[in-house]
Amino acid sequence: MKGTLLVFKAGEAKPVTMPVDGPPTLDLLKDAIGGGYLEVVPGWDRIAHAGDRHRCVAFCDEDGKRKQLPMNMMATMLWDKCMRQACGIGCGPDYLSGQIAVVYGDEEFMEAL
Repeated sequence: MKGTLLVFKAGEAKPVTMPVDGPPTLDLLKDAIGGGYLEVVPGWDRIAHAGDRHRCVAFCDEDGKRKQLPMNMMATMLWDKCMRQACGIGCGPDYLSGQIAVVYGDEEFMEAL
């Protein structure tokens, strides 16, 4: 079971990339978003990384906007692109804030989510 964790930090153009051996734990995902309650980013289910396109799950801090975390421009653009490719409609006026965690991996890894 192998996977990859991408952490998109607000104000940075490239994600921090970490290999993940074994199932992604709640603590790992919470640390990746900077703490707080995990929320799945709706509609973000694909990402291009390392030369391939992968099925993925993206997470944010459920209370990121209420906490007034900074807008995450790079993650918002990638989310919008994914939404437009899937259904022709982007994320509209919505945006992502704070650190965003995106995970992808082999079938066993993805099933563990």
